Amino acid sequence: MQKVRLILADDPLPALFMSSYLLDSCLRKLKNVTLYVGLDLPFNFSTSCEEKKRLHLEATKSVLAPYSDKWGDCMAPRYFTGDCNYFSLFSILKERKLRGLELIKIRQVLESLKVDPRDVEEIWCRKGSLDGHFFYLCKNATGVSFEHGLPDIKNSLFEGVLRDQTRGRLGRVPKYIRQPVRRLKRFYFKSVDKIFLYFTANFETRFKKSLSLLGQEIKAGNPSNTKIELLSPSLLLDRTEEIGRNNHLFECSIPERSGLILTMFPYPKPWYEFSRNDVLKVFNAFEDYLLSELVPYFQSKGISTLVFKSKLFFDDYSDEGIARLDRLSKLFKIVYLSDLSKHNYPTEFYLPFLRPKILVAAYSTVLFFAKKMYPDIETLTYDQWFISLATRERYLQFREFSWYRKVFNDQFGHCFRDLLPTEKSGQISQVQEN
Repeated sequence: MQKVRLILADDPLPALFMSSYLLDSCLRKLKNVTLYVGLDLPFNFSTSCEEKKRLHLEATKSVLAPYSDKWGDCMAPRYFTGDCNYFSLFSILKERKLRGLELIKIRQVLESLKVDPRDVEEIWCRKGSLDGHFFYLCKNATGVSFEHGLPDIKNSLFEGVLRDQTRGRLGRVPKYIRQPVRRLKRFYFKSVDKIFLYFTANFETRFKKSLSLLGQEIKAGNPSNTKIELLSPSLLLDRTEEIGRNNHLFECSIPERSGLILTMFPYPKPWYEFSRNDVLKVFNAFEDYLLSELVPYFQSKGISTLVFKSKLFFDDYSDEGIARLDRLSKLFKIVYLSDLSKHNYPTEFYLPFLRPKILVAAYSTVLFFAKKMYPDIETLTYDQWFISLATRERYLQFREFSWYRKVFNDQFGHCFRDLLPTEKSGQISQVQEN
């Protein structure tokens, strides 16, 4: 029986990383079986959520299908919110039952594809919520992970290092007390996993390598992390351009000398829902910010077109919000990316074709990846503006923003110096009108 490489895909971007690594001529030849393990988001996560889930699956599949001998759908039957209370026996037993049902579904999917778990030699994933289930079933498999977001990269920077994360709850308790408390807490969680959730425990020790586009920077920050490897930028670029050509990414001409702006705002989520007026209010505030802080800089760089892009599950009312940017439209040609492309892939897929002079986004991996792939692109962030807005308006905040700069700018700034985005602040005071 031919040995199997099980590829767990839940998003187009990690799928892009996986497909580019499959181009590596040194890679062992195995039968590639790809499973879509995207989260089954609740209907109120976003408008037209079912249609967006379909588009998300199709985008992920289009990236890996050419390299897959078999393809299956193993979407997680629930949306993971991390709400299991490890200090409540009832909550633990409920979680055990839910994960047991997920385990049954995975067995059924593998059987339908005629995949014997004993034949699985490798499991490729981006360390998602179902990974432990697959490692439990595939006893002989080793793991290969692919970095996706800044939290993944942060974990690799601290791999093998005991992090002092209890300060927030223990205040200014001395370090010699905080660290034993954290060790005790970690021991307790591992014990609960081992006793009650045994099929998801300790599988991370079976990962033999972790691929990242920022592998060099991570190694510089944590030389003891021997598992981290660089994902080839040249192979990634080749694969990205190939996908763009094959999938006819654009339906009309691409604007030149553009600035690409990503609108990554806190749109509706299961636990917090924005109304249409709320979203339009954010767009209005964003236009104020652009006019006062970035427009003069854009003009000094000869930017004539601004291309706006929203994330697939966070695009509610974006078309209306962008259409209302009346003041910006007097200064630039405003383009909504959805008018150029019927797809809504992650931004990294569009960069080889748009090649914007400036990329503006919230503090996120797209800024780091763009700078790594295309050093001539200038990357700007508006996270400080957004934090101020969210605090003032009492919007939901992304918790990651609180530590992004502390980790990547301060603690490991010497490693990421060439990739860090900047935040402009009114360097040129006068806005010119055409």
